[in-house]
Amino acid sequence: MFKVCKGAFIFIFFAYVPLGMAKIHIEPYVGYSFTSIGTTNLSRGLLEKGDIDKKTQQVIAEFSKRQLYQGISPGMRLGYSSIGLAVGVDLTWGYWKSLFAENWTSFRDRQTIISLLPGLFVSYKLPLLFRAYASLIPQASVQLKTKEGDKSCKRSRGGKIGISYLSLPFLSVNFEYLPLYIGGSGCQFWSHTGTVSANFTF
Repeated sequence: MFKVCKGAFIFIFFAYVPLGMAKIHIEPYVGYSFTSIGTTNLSRGLLEKGDIDKKTQQVIAEFSKRQLYQGISPGMRLGYSSIGLAVGVDLTWGYWKSLFAENWTSFRDRQTIISLLPGLFVSYKLPLLFRAYASLIPQASVQLKTKEGDKSCKRSRGGKIGISYLSLPFLSVNFEYLPLYIGGSGCQFWSHTGTVSANFTF
């Protein structure tokens, strides 16, 4: 299913919009995200068997507590648009910290998720000042940081779906959902992120 979606995005990106009628689409945005994260069955199995190194065990254990994370998510969509349809590349950077911590530990001691999410996007303007959009993230880099150590997860993937309210011709408010599989050596997590953002379109 993921490969089918990827193929559809690439087809639209290169073939759908008539280049002769297209204009450059530049859309910087900044958002605030709330994220929950949980381990997969495979990750719990690795933790129970002890087949991974101690530092990885500690990181998995810390991120198995299903805490809520919050933080900023700036980024940019860059591509071309024509007749209400826009396609291009979407790059998001996320810096999210745990909202609650045991024993009210200091902010710097809380778990941190740092993500770099490159992808392809498609958006379309709807009637009544709304726009729908989606992004495919075929490969992302996610870093999990705790006071016990860090873990880099470079085989992550996911996607976004969202809707925008075009309050002004160049300014919109976005509401989006991002499911993300965080994978790699010793990394087996699922995260679910909701983001409210604002962007300018040029």
